[in-house]
Amino acid sequence: MPQFLIGGGVLMSQRVPRRSHRLATHLDITVAAGRILLMTLAMLAEPMAARAQTTPSAGAMREATRLDTEGRTTDARAILQQVIDTASEPRGRAAAHRAMAMSHAFDGDCRNTARYEDLVMAFWRTREAEEP
Repeated sequence: MPQFLIGGGVLMSQRVPRRSHRLATHLDITVAAGRILLMTLAMLAEPMAARAQTTPSAGAMREATRLDTEGRTTDARAILQQVIDTASEPRGRAAAHRAMAMSHAFDGDCRNTARYEDLVMAFWRTREAEEP
């Protein structure tokens, strides 16, 4: 089965064995699924990031998020715990709790993810009257 590839602006034909074609297709699907997951996480984190940028701990939150995406979740959680401990306003603390929940989610730790998300929901329940 001929495959057409563009290399250096020139269209060229190359035969790809069927087995490697299936592998390439599988890898393409895997990469696409990973990109969709990252875009979804970014969309979910966007409101939190917008709020976090108004707090003094915005740089620490960005650093923790970067560490999470690199797989260094323990380091990220240490930074997030400092942000939680030093947060001067409840909204900033809730944003840090949400980031902590996401950090636990990166490790597949559902129990702690739910624990921190419960803290975030408790904060927003207190805000329902003022911000319906």
